[in-house]
Amino acid sequence: FVAGSLAKIVAARQGKAFVLAFWSVNCAHCPTELKALGEMRMRNPGLEVVLVAADTPDEAPMTAQLAVKYGLG
Repeated sequence: FVAGSLAKIVAARQGKAFVLAFWSVNCAHCPTELKALGEMRMRNPGLEVVLVAADTPDEAPMTAQLAVKYGLG
């Protein structure tokens, strides 16, 4: 996530509802929130969830694994 990322995310989804969530593998509250987002996405298949992980590139495998675990991969 760099300068201009938010504008690109919004432009790519122009006119569509979406959820933008910032999270981290080290966040104490994030697993609960990711689970809720996954459940919401299952109830609303057309709703796009955009995740922004605030982790280092070294943690990318763990972030991908957790996203899949919560139905957000």
